[in-house]
Amino acid sequence: MADVFTPEQIVDALAYLGLTAVQGVRAAYGCGTSGITFPGGIVIQPIPANARLEPFAWAVSMPTAPIVRDGSATVTEIDWSLICRLYFDSNDVAESERNAAPFYGRILTAIHNNSQLGGTCNSALVKGFALGGDSDKIWLEVTVSAWQRLNLENQPGPRWI
Repeated sequence: MADVFTPEQIVDALAYLGLTAVQGVRAAYGCGTSGITFPGGIVIQPIPANARLEPFAWAVSMPTAPIVRDGSATVTEIDWSLICRLYFDSNDVAESERNAAPFYGRILTAIHNNSQLGGTCNSALVKGFALGGDSDKIWLEVTVSAWQRLNLENQPGPRWI
C-alpha cells in the first residue's frame, strides 16, 4: 500500500496502464518525472508542450489540489482527481463517438484490474467519462480518483517545548 505523497508516480503509472492494458492505445504521456522504469523498460514521457498528440494517444495530466482528510495527527488521506484524455484522429463528433465506444469498458476494466496502479496508490477508480474537444481534435476525457493514505505512525513531528 502506498504511504507516501507521490502524485507524479500516480500520473505516470496511470499513463503506463493506459499504454499496456487498454487495447487500442498507441502512445501514452504523463508528467515524465516519476523516475520509474516500468516493466518492459518503459519510461513515460511528459505530455508534449504545444504539440498535437497522435490519434489514440493517452495523456494523463498532473492533478491540481487534492481533497485532504485528516484521520488523526499521524494519518492523512489524500484523494487526487486525475484527468486522462484519449485523443482521436477526427473532429467529427459522430465518428469520435463510434471510436470512443469500445474504450469505456476497456478503461474501466484496466483500472479495476489494477486498482492500486502498481503500488502507487491505495485505490483508484473511474469517476466519469465525457467527450470533449476543440476545432482540431476530439477526445474521451476520463476522470480518475486515486486515493493515498499517508501514515506517519508514531511520528507526530518534533517537540518544540
